[in-house]
Amino acid sequence: MTAVKSLLEQARNPNFWRSLNPELSVSENLLPESLTPLTVEPEQIKKLLLTLKTDGYFQIDGILPEADVLRMAAGVEKIRQTGWTPPFVFVYDEFWQTFCRLSQILSTVLGQNYQQLPDFWAWYLDPSKTETGWRPHRDKLQNTLLPDGMPKSLTVWIPLSDATPLNGCIYILPAAFDPNYGRDFSVHKIDNIQDIRALPAPVGSVLCWNQAVLHWGGRSSERATHPRLSFAFEFQRGDVTPYNTPLLDPSKPPSFYQRLGLIGKQILQYKHMYPLSEPLAELAVELKKMDTNEPSTNLENSSSECREINGQISELSEQIRQQFDFSPYPRVSLEESPKDKPSLLYIYNIVTPYYRRTGKVIDSQDKVILDAACGTGYKSLILAEANPGAKIVGVDLSEESVKLARQRLQYHGFENTEFHVLAIEDLPSLGMEFDYINNDEMLYFLPDPVVGLQAMKSVLKPDGIIRTNLHSSFQRSNFFRAQTLFKKMGVMEEEEQELGIELVRQTMGALKDGVLLKAQTWRPQNETKDELIVVNHLLRGDRGNTIPELFSALRAADLEFVSMVNWWQWDLMALFKEPDDLPVFLGMSLPELSVEEELHLFELLHPIHRLLDIWCGHPDQTESFTPVSEWTDSDWQTAQIHLHPQLKTPKFKEDLIESLTQLRMFEISKHLQLVETFVTLDTSMAVCLLPLLDAPQSIMSLVERWQQVRPINPVTLAPTDEKQASYLIQQMLTQLERLGYVLLER
Repeated sequence: MTAVKSLLEQARNPNFWRSLNPELSVSENLLPESLTPLTVEPEQIKKLLLTLKTDGYFQIDGILPEADVLRMAAGVEKIRQTGWTPPFVFVYDEFWQTFCRLSQILSTVLGQNYQQLPDFWAWYLDPSKTETGWRPHRDKLQNTLLPDGMPKSLTVWIPLSDATPLNGCIYILPAAFDPNYGRDFSVHKIDNIQDIRALPAPVGSVLCWNQAVLHWGGRSSERATHPRLSFAFEFQRGDVTPYNTPLLDPSKPPSFYQRLGLIGKQILQYKHMYPLSEPLAELAVELKKMDTNEPSTNLENSSSECREINGQISELSEQIRQQFDFSPYPRVSLEESPKDKPSLLYIYNIVTPYYRRTGKVIDSQDKVILDAACGTGYKSLILAEANPGAKIVGVDLSEESVKLARQRLQYHGFENTEFHVLAIEDLPSLGMEFDYINNDEMLYFLPDPVVGLQAMKSVLKPDGIIRTNLHSSFQRSNFFRAQTLFKKMGVMEEEEQELGIELVRQTMGALKDGVLLKAQTWRPQNETKDELIVVNHLLRGDRGNTIPELFSALRAADLEFVSMVNWWQWDLMALFKEPDDLPVFLGMSLPELSVEEELHLFELLHPIHRLLDIWCGHPDQTESFTPVSEWTDSDWQTAQIHLHPQLKTPKFKEDLIESLTQLRMFEISKHLQLVETFVTLDTSMAVCLLPLLDAPQSIMSLVERWQQVRPINPVTLAPTDEKQASYLIQQMLTQLERLGYVLLER
């Protein structure tokens, strides 16, 4: 803590920075009016704008005075040598003055009223350590292009030493070769590696690219003759919504203390891109307050905040964050809607798990639903579609993913949503409680799943339900073996993940088809879908669990198991040829198994499920209820029959009416495929579903309707017996309830 206090005192002292780099200046209030703008001939400007529109970038060599650049380069060297991180060079006037002098170029591209974004950085790549620039990314995921292809925002990058392929120059995928350019900015697919363009840049040059273009910094080589030094700033048009705040007036650079605040903001903002030590995180927190006008606290009081930040950037968490920044998950286009996927909506409709737990049917109106680890927001969209009237809250570690999630929900017209960049351990900081928490494909990344379970439990309402899952140790074992292989080969350590994906393809392609790893983990779609390789062969932090380990974690978190999410696929008795004629020892022992033991036996016999996917909640929050298969006549007389909400669609109604009018079997499983077999109803039974489309019904109302359709017995021609009719309807409803199509509420 003493060391951090000392660093803070130094950072706040302008004379410290002046003495560190006497050749550079630190002004309290910089007045750039006296600076002479750097000019480019009109014909050259015209060519640059055309290149910017077609390729997404342009480069101007030799525009900056060499003497100025060399002074700034010496400043970066000194900052690095004395242990400060390179962005601290922005305390010096010269780094701001350089961009002031580029006003002619910037105003030509972005308009006269362009603004400076509070987004900047400086780099020092040491060849002896083979350091790298930032991995493949797009600077902004929001739409940053005008209809004519010109940019709404721009990054300006300046090398302070000759940037070469050997010391890590910039690489770019020109717009014309990018299959996702201008569409889904989150996808980093490169169809042909030969399309990648290296951009070596001599000292004094300027590179500008729009913020939709895919680019990265290369890895430096020990053969490089000197380090790569560079810095960058971002700008936007003045007539568009700010991409970040606070926007800065490019004609009035910030004061010294404002610069320190902005530097602190940058260090925290880009912690997913740059290694961040605990003292540096503490220092950045304090510096950021100088820009945001937050009341300064003593370092002891702020240390918990710093530990919180550093808890989010542990080595493993940072690797996972980087992986999903590079390869956002799931890779679903912005336009895709789950409306026509009833089986998917069925799982995400909170009616389903609440009914499984309580035997009651709830309304999603005004419920508050959390999508913990929301990624790119496709699951959030499913939750919104499946639960009309609910508020959707999403959190994720990846800031870029959260931006895309916001964009996705807005695109589909859902306004009652909010998204936060947040680790799951920090859910209590939201100050909210949730009726339902969806935590999909994340818990298995945590070193201790109990931490995640406890965090979710802490924000769950007393009668709320959590959906979460772990990878199966048994089903997933082949992929764990593949991950071990590619980790040993160094493929998983590749900074440029596109290269890692290609190395996996080359390795698997070189193996004979009969080699076990290839036979067990490689499918034809791996040749075209990068996402499958990333989430299987190259998934960092992946680990598996068994059913006993899952239940042990639930007990440690004091949570109660409710049901497997895909419970119909965990039917132990369905594994036997003749369930009613088992060997004696099985027939005697199986009925005595607990739910945990039964599920564990299933995974030992038939480990087909990639996910151990469950619903759970606070213990002892619901009264036990009698399964429908055990109902008495009096239970049936008081029951309300509901059609599952995901079947209340125009297509279902249309097909049902058509089947009834044409006197043909009604295939209900076509509208909700929960089992592998076809589920059909004859017209006399299907007719009972029609009134359920409008409102819940009593058993007697359905019996009466059935009697109207079948007034006489077709064999004896005697009037239909009410008791027999009631029995037949009950049998049908019991079967449909077991399959999940209807909900029977006492």
